[in-house]
Amino acid sequence: GGTLARVQGIDNGGLGFDTGNNAGGINSNAMFISNAANVGIGTTSPGSRRLKVFTNVSTNDVGIDTRIARTSGVNYGHILRANGINAVQNISLFAEAAGASSKNVAIWANTGQVWLSTANSTDFVGIGTTTPEAKLHVYGGTSLSEMYLGEDAATDKAGILKYTQGDGSGKGVITLSHYGNTSVTESLAIKYGGNVGIGTNSPGSKLEVNENSNSTVYSKVFNQNAGVSATAR
Repeated sequence: GGTLARVQGIDNGGLGFDTGNNAGGINSNAMFISNAANVGIGTTSPGSRRLKVFTNVSTNDVGIDTRIARTSGVNYGHILRANGINAVQNISLFAEAAGASSKNVAIWANTGQVWLSTANSTDFVGIGTTTPEAKLHVYGGTSLSEMYLGEDAATDKAGILKYTQGDGSGKGVITLSHYGNTSVTESLAIKYGGNVGIGTNSPGSKLEVNENSNSTVYSKVFNQNAGVSATAR
């Protein structure tokens, strides 16, 4: 007993596909094809969209679930291509979470390696955090967050901006260095409170320069107009 499925023509030239449910009833227009060949799933109003997916069931947390069985090579979940020209945005991904309490939109990897989120009420973007508090908010973990700037993660080809998180007592440190400089002595550090260290990440004064070599000039003040300088070793 019960209706298993039904295909029916719609007055405006569209085509509706109905499915039966466990109660013996009908899920009307589970899929709909308009007279413009646009497809709606869960809606009879795809508009100008080639595919529009709509759910009004509160227990559905995923609109589209794409899974790929390929075990080698590159897996593409979705490919976006713009065939037209002179568009304002040829390729774009638009996401809106108007009904969400936090109004965040997230793009993330299940392993936690990538997490990009936006708070669309403020245009804040977060990498590694779903609660960005600035135009760009990067969070690596409770102890360290870092960012690479440059061509490649190789010696003398990238700079590193690193923040070692404090505990609220003034231990936080921002470090600027080059990739390949593994020693603290090859970095510039700014400690919470404003102390600056060169060659140390724990400066105890407004400017502290630390150099272990007795023969190296580690501080020099030069007056270009007068042609004089002072150095310290």
